Amino acid sequence: MPIRPFALFAFLPLAACSAAASDNAVQKFSFDELQAQAAPVISASPDATDAVWMAAADDTHSLRFGRPNEAPMLTLTCETQSKATPIIHIVRNATGEPGAKALFPLLGSNMNARIAAETRMRDGKWIWESEVPALDPQLDVFLPGNAVEATLPGGGTLKLAASKEPARVIAACRHQTGAELVSAEPAPQA
Repeated sequence: MPIRPFALFAFLPLAACSAAASDNAVQKFSFDELQAQAAPVISASPDATDAVWMAAADDTHSLRFGRPNEAPMLTLTCETQSKATPIIHIVRNATGEPGAKALFPLLGSNMNARIAAETRMRDGKWIWESEVPALDPQLDVFLPGNAVEATLPGGGTLKLAASKEPARVIAACRHQTGAELVSAEPAPQA
C-alpha cells in the first residue's frame, strides 16, 4: 500500500489551517465603545474672499492672513528668542483632533511644499501649528509672492492671496541666521 503514505503527505498542508489563524481576520468591537469616541473634526474650506495679509500689530516679524477685525485664518511668525536657529512658526486656525499630526501641503505656482504640522491646545481648542527652520527650502513656496493653497485634514483648503509680505518676513528671518538675505523682488535683467 504505497498510496497511503502519499495521501498522508497530501493532506498535511490542510492541517496547518486552524480556526485560531482565522480569528485574527475579524475585528470585534462594541457599539458602546464607538459612541464614546469623539466624532472626527471636519470643517469646510474657509471663505478667504476679502482676506489679506496684514502685519501683526505687536510685531514686525509676524503676519496674519484674514479679514480685518476678525480672527486670522493663518499666522506666519519669525521666532528668534530662545531658539538656536530662527524658525518660522505657522498657525493655521483650523480645529483639529487632539494630538493629531499631518503633513501640511503648501501648493504654490512655482513649487509645492509639505511641512510637518500637529495640533496644539490654544484658547481651549486644538489648532494646527508648524515650526519650520527659517533656512528650510520648503519655505521658498512663499518667496515669489504668488498665491498659495494651504490644506489640512479636516480643515479644508485655505487660499492665501498673492503678496510679497510672507517673502519679506521669511527673508528677514533668514537674514537673522547670518544667511544671505533672500530678496522678495526679482533681480533686474541687464
